[in-house]
Amino acid sequence: MNPLEAFNANAATFYDTRTGNQHSLFARYAAMAIGSVAISVCGIKLADGIISDIITVLGVLLGFGFSVQFYIAGTDLPIVQRDEYLEDVADKKILKKLSSEIYANVVYQNYLILFCLISSFSIRIENPIKNIPDELANGIYLFGVILNFLLVLEVIFTFYRVLRRSSFFFSERARLANTQEKIE
Repeated sequence: MNPLEAFNANAATFYDTRTGNQHSLFARYAAMAIGSVAISVCGIKLADGIISDIITVLGVLLGFGFSVQFYIAGTDLPIVQRDEYLEDVADKKILKKLSSEIYANVVYQNYLILFCLISSFSIRIENPIKNIPDELANGIYLFGVILNFLLVLEVIFTFYRVLRRSSFFFSERARLANTQEKIE
């Protein structure tokens, strides 16, 4: 899955579960853009000091993302021996759909983290082209910091969502496995 496919697959997981209607992502992205500009402009002096911390945290989140991604890709849902209960059949369908959605969320998160790491490293580089006027170099730096904080905010939101959804997935998966043990 390339980054654009990951973005589209992640965006497709924002819908009303009762109606199936897609949620608009514009308001969230607009709020994050405003937040990243505010953080960047107000804390431009802090940006240099916290970039190393951001890189460390992103490394941990990337490890978490790959762990979830490989676990979901490598395991099957427990098989209930008798599907005599309608809710067991429905639960398996919901978990299967949720599993594929979490996988899309995690792939998206991993791409975000990769882009955020690249952004974090790139704003740490001092003006590499000496012929650029300082005003332009400062503008490019500020844009890089804004982009970096936008990505960081999106990573935090996506991580929270993946954590919440995967916690639900694993608790429901365990409940379904317990149902199987009671049948046997």
